[in-house]
Amino acid sequence: MRDYDEVTAFLGKWGPFQRLIFFLLSASIIPNGFNGIVPVRLQDGREVLQSCRRYRLEKIVNFSALGLEPGRDVDLEQLEQEGCLDGWEFSQDIYLSTIVTEWSLVCEEDWKTPLTTSLFFVGVLLGSFVSGQLSDRFGRKTILFATMAVQTGFSFLQIFSINWEMFTVLFVIVGMGQISNYVVAFILGTEILGKSVRIIFSTLGVCTFFAVGYMLLPLFAYFIRDWRMLLLALTVPGVLCVPLWW
Repeated sequence: MRDYDEVTAFLGKWGPFQRLIFFLLSASIIPNGFNGIVPVRLQDGREVLQSCRRYRLEKIVNFSALGLEPGRDVDLEQLEQEGCLDGWEFSQDIYLSTIVTEWSLVCEEDWKTPLTTSLFFVGVLLGSFVSGQLSDRFGRKTILFATMAVQTGFSFLQIFSINWEMFTVLFVIVGMGQISNYVVAFILGTEILGKSVRIIFSTLGVCTFFAVGYMLLPLFAYFIRDWRMLLLALTVPGVLCVPLWW
């Protein structure tokens, strides 16, 4: 019985067809890198005023009238505090709008920010379970483009999110589509390309183009400071993949 490489030898090793497949499949990985960066919040360790709660002004005034200085004459931990009564005002020095500023994911709601990223990777986990089986059953090309459509389409729908819950549910589905088209593109490339090129594709090709997506996201975010417009810009590469069907 002939092995797989002998059966597919008629495709050639590194002709125009292989080069086209190599670069197009690798390029389809770029949008996957957009979702790979997990934002982190850094603090410089300086002592600053509490931004979630404040001391009741009337209490502070009473101590001032008695000539007492809070922090020196009065134990601050014993003072009554209150939450922010009038909402928050966010700095726009860096970003005009983010999901944190739009839905006030701060203080008691700050747990939602890391959970958003975690749920995205739950979608990645779910997609990992089913992508291989779906591509075996319905064909690599069909599932590749179907999952690319899922990733691009639901990323676009996130633009119209009216609350954090809607955004997060859509983000889970984006994660499912993201890993699924990555896996299918990887498998398709290793099946079509020749033995020597296959190794380059599965290491250098896929990883390099995924890294390109990593690098493009900060570049896009530098020029586009509104999260909805940024998402819109990041869906464009997915739309550009549509002609690859033919």
